[in-house]
Amino acid sequence: MINLLPQEGVDEVRRIYRRRLTLMGILMGLIVTLLSIILLLPPLFSIRARRESTAHALSGAKARPISHEADSVSDAIKETNSKLKLLTSLLSTSTSSFTDIVDLIMVHRTPDIVFRHIERSSQSKIILRGVARTRTSLLVFIKSLDGDPVFAEVISPISNLITNTDIDFMVDLSLVEEKNAKD
Repeated sequence: MINLLPQEGVDEVRRIYRRRLTLMGILMGLIVTLLSIILLLPPLFSIRARRESTAHALSGAKARPISHEADSVSDAIKETNSKLKLLTSLLSTSTSSFTDIVDLIMVHRTPDIVFRHIERSSQSKIILRGVARTRTSLLVFIKSLDGDPVFAEVISPISNLITNTDIDFMVDLSLVEEKNAKD
């Protein structure tokens, strides 16, 4: 192929081509940047609006009376807990702590016994309420408690033995005083 343009003309055409190619590259880069900015603006505005509405809702929730009630309930709970700590410290001077007694009762419990309520009615009395799957498992549990030297007396009403299965029971336990301990 014969080129009829002189070398200077060919060089000039190449420079013009390079300028146009560079200009098109820059123009395409600007178009992509501008397009990405335009496409990212709606999500940005949406995020800002959500943040402002959330902040407004949070400030509104804090201003509601229910929030003040929750704060007052929280203060009442803290006050009650401090009173309970004081009572616990006064009761902890007794011969055995309630948690130790509950742990001991749990040692005697069989898998068929489920406790619903454990209450210390006085310093030496404990009331157990629960459900026993069978009469035999309840009797084994009561005999086991009766054989423990920590309990002076285990009282189980006869009404505990009326049904054969799914027995709602109540057992009164009297703790042994240290000076009257069983052998």
